[in-house]
Amino acid sequence: MSVELHSRDEIILAGDIGGTNSNLAAVLRRGDSFSIIRKLTRESKKVIDFVELVREVVAEFKLPAKPRYCCISAAGIVENNHCQPTNLSWVIDGNRLQQELGIPTVIINDFMALSYSLPLLDLKNPEEVLPLPHPDGSFPEPRGGSYAIIGAGTGLGVGVLSRIGSRYIAFPSEGGHTDFPAFDRETQKLGNFLKTRYDSWPGTECVLSGQGIANIYAYVRDSMAGPGDDIIQEIDSLPESQRPALISRHGRTNPVCSRVMELFTRIYGKFAGNAALNFIPEAGLFLAGGIAQKNIEYLLHEQSFMRYFESNYNLKMRALQQRVPVFLIKEYSVSLLGAAHAATLLVD
Repeated sequence: MSVELHSRDEIILAGDIGGTNSNLAAVLRRGDSFSIIRKLTRESKKVIDFVELVREVVAEFKLPAKPRYCCISAAGIVENNHCQPTNLSWVIDGNRLQQELGIPTVIINDFMALSYSLPLLDLKNPEEVLPLPHPDGSFPEPRGGSYAIIGAGTGLGVGVLSRIGSRYIAFPSEGGHTDFPAFDRETQKLGNFLKTRYDSWPGTECVLSGQGIANIYAYVRDSMAGPGDDIIQEIDSLPESQRPALISRHGRTNPVCSRVMELFTRIYGKFAGNAALNFIPEAGLFLAGGIAQKNIEYLLHEQSFMRYFESNYNLKMRALQQRVPVFLIKEYSVSLLGAAHAATLLVD
């Protein structure tokens, strides 16, 4: 793919580093638009030296010009332009990367990159986003410059983005680790069940993540499963990390799996509704992460997700929740575009 650069065009090197894959892309910035012109994926576990990986990828891209900026996002805590990814043995050192490649570089958290992607999404494109209807059938129109994003996947992430004038600013958050907010008798029982596992009241990530689905399953199985259930025996034969996909697959046919996915969806909706009150994201609250993408049918079934999104004791607060547009992100590469957008705002 040949690219003809105009005088004001910029190429930005963007990265999205996860426990499974390391995605690197060359992103073309043309005015206010960002588009991926090169992309490569490597298995994260096979990476030995991240700087060498980036050097090899840039050489392989054969770019028409040197990247103006570099921004790498990763799942982990970032301090002093340095990140130790949560599930990897190697580090991402932005200062070393900048020194050795000669490209101004910033390292950010993965949900900060997702936050910076939100203004770039085409909300009318069904391949990029799916708007979720409120229980009354309405689709509120986005307005203002306040966005929020939550995402259940390997873990649970939270991000916030605000537009101030013409500039966007994302704020770091570890909201996925806040205490699990039980809201009825069953979720209180679930919390008490998990408290024995963690020797502490569980965080929300303990129920809204892949691990969370396995945790909910353990709770439901103990109270519902009878002897001789072949599906339950098959699930129990797997490591916990491999159980969520099978639980989801049987969620329409097996009563235990059905109960797990129904409970997960209710909790997810309630957490999203709380996020709407915390951040008032009238430009949109967005759902990211593989679990939502792979389980759209559960989110939409009987509008369970959105009914719990709007379940609040205060009618005025419920009215506020009803004004928040909710979207499910379907485009996986948005994190790379968000990282490129962040580079233009954060790199000195």
